[in-house]
Amino acid sequence: MEHAHHRMRRAPFNNFFSKSNVLKADDVVHQRSRQFCDKLLSQRGRGWFDANGAINCFTTDAIVEHCYGESPGFLDQEGWEPNCYDFFEVLETRSNCTRHLPWVRRILGWVPLYVIPERLKRVTAVKGTGEAEVRPLFAELLKSDLPPQEKTPKRLAHDSNAAALAGPQSTTTALSNVVYHLVKQPHIAKRLQEEVMANVPDPAQLPSWPILEKLPYLSAVILEGLRLMYDFSQERLPYDTAQGRLVRVAVDEDLQYEDNCGIENSSAPAKTVYSIPRGTAVGMSACLVHLDESIYPEPNEFRPERWLDDAGQRHSRLDRYFLSFAKGSRNCVGFRLAYCVLYVSVAELVLRVLPRLKVRDRRRHGEEQVYNDHGEKEPRKTKKGYDMRVVDV
Repeated sequence: MEHAHHRMRRAPFNNFFSKSNVLKADDVVHQRSRQFCDKLLSQRGRGWFDANGAINCFTTDAIVEHCYGESPGFLDQEGWEPNCYDFFEVLETRSNCTRHLPWVRRILGWVPLYVIPERLKRVTAVKGTGEAEVRPLFAELLKSDLPPQEKTPKRLAHDSNAAALAGPQSTTTALSNVVYHLVKQPHIAKRLQEEVMANVPDPAQLPSWPILEKLPYLSAVILEGLRLMYDFSQERLPYDTAQGRLVRVAVDEDLQYEDNCGIENSSAPAKTVYSIPRGTAVGMSACLVHLDESIYPEPNEFRPERWLDDAGQRHSRLDRYFLSFAKGSRNCVGFRLAYCVLYVSVAELVLRVLPRLKVRDRRRHGEEQVYNDHGEKEPRKTKKGYDMRVVDV
């Protein structure tokens, strides 16, 4: 999409997903987080279940309710299925084709997505402007300065699918990653639990997101979970398309590229500078930065301490190399909502559920880790993710 057109379409989304507006979702996220933990605890003694599907029920309910004013109710059902996780997996496997054959994407745009779970279609469907006006996200679009052709039901439906699927899916990936590592590394979970308990006198009254994000170790755990959310070296975990190739085009200037990748070092050899002509598409993969040992020592290790200084406080030295939400004008527009969901849910899970959680890998030992690339690194297909169960303690 041409830059000016993208900027015009994105403007109302920037306002809707601003921090001041996302703060209005704090109560909704707290309610859904409590419901999620309640449901997990009700599963005690019932055996193993798919972690990604269960977490996706929570993230979809929380994010969709903020966007559309109504929860699809995935947490209200008896079990964890249906959910949107497997549906999005199907879309991801088609991305390699649509990336290189744009006409396929246009054809698919006319095909009704019958496989979307009915609960989600009921909430996100837009049959007319009057119906859209009661949905918060669409109300924001309708009152904006967008031209009439950008406010048709077809356009609103297109944006609906993007917000309803991409947002919960990426947040599912990050939360699933954090939960897995906390269960597998009890010393990290213990330190996190101590910090949260010291700042939350009553687990039934969890503080708001702005208060939780001031907790340094909680912040470090979430950032580390986001950094490793691609995790292509560990087949047990899910993946996220935001970690794939990030393509940008400089239309008004030639780019000057220096080959001194990694954190600056005064003893590094002389730099080589390359000139990239304007209009050239330049792509990179976030995982290449997140696995750079000169930036993140022992990059495959889940180490929240790398985000903290010697005093145990959050530092900003790694922020410029953190690409989980991309960078610039085309970064993830909903990253603040994702942070809100992650801070609230991780804190509540640590206080109420984590000591009772067990996880089980779905890994085929001896097979190659990276199997194909649908715009992201992907393993040989078993079923991405892991199982978990809740036990009595």
